[in-house]
Amino acid sequence: LNILSKNKITIFCLVRSKHNQSTNQRLSKLYKFYFNVELPSNVKIIEVNERKPNFEIEKITKEIINQFNIVIHSASNVNHVGEYSTFEKVNVKFTQELIELCKKENKELHYISTISLSGETKSGFFCETDFEIPHNLKSNPYIKSKFFAEAAVREAIKDNLNATIYRVGNLAGRSEDGVFQINMNQSTTYILLNSFMDLKVVPENILDFEIEFTPVDLCGIAITSLIRINESNQKVFHLFNNNKIKIGALVDILNTLDYKIKIVGKQEFLSIVSKSVINPLLSIIISEFEKNEQSKTLCSNDLTSLF
Repeated sequence: LNILSKNKITIFCLVRSKHNQSTNQRLSKLYKFYFNVELPSNVKIIEVNERKPNFEIEKITKEIINQFNIVIHSASNVNHVGEYSTFEKVNVKFTQELIELCKKENKELHYISTISLSGETKSGFFCETDFEIPHNLKSNPYIKSKFFAEAAVREAIKDNLNATIYRVGNLAGRSEDGVFQINMNQSTTYILLNSFMDLKVVPENILDFEIEFTPVDLCGIAITSLIRINESNQKVFHLFNNNKIKIGALVDILNTLDYKIKIVGKQEFLSIVSKSVINPLLSIIISEFEKNEQSKTLCSNDLTSLF
């Protein structure tokens, strides 16, 4: 939003009202948090209602529709636990509504997916052209919802919708100043690392597991750059950091900062977690890490790098 707003084009943001805040208050607060400036005047807000069957998208007037050419869909429920119906509503059904809007009004759709959809492939690499069932489809409602949402976009592309899919990596703080998402407690990586720092222990069995950090600002630049390239239409892109780091190396860095994190066995770690008031998602997150590590599927962005 910040990158696009600097181009002095009119941007319409579909925003849900939440927690007794108006849509304007909500977006203005978020924009102020991330960029420390007021919401630009060329950003216009359209309220959508998730309690309605089709989010009241049909209320978007023809006058407004005639003022934009592309739709960027980045809205998502990113929690990793909960009832699937909650994720399906926002992540799948809202995507389907935007697909129908774009079909009807002949608009481009740019859909933000996730590299977490990586599944088993014959080559051992998960490439931009692959679309396999993810390892944790049944156990992770977020992954399940993003899989079916991307499936809907892919079907629309087959029907000749001008749509592009961006599978993004593990989004992290901005490269320039480290500013991170306002709802950090919804980031699995933040929960993981923060728990190690709070508990002062890390399980030995995950020390060799690798994590990648994709700076959110660089990811945003990549997406907005690809949007401007006509040849990117109806393609899938992988936007993630190829430079991974092992959890053990991260612990070493934290210990140089005097966090004094000890390495313990898995059972001892789980025992410590069970007696603490640490984030209840921690055990689930570690379990997901173990599943992904066992899969041995490597993500590739060779096709994306050609752009």
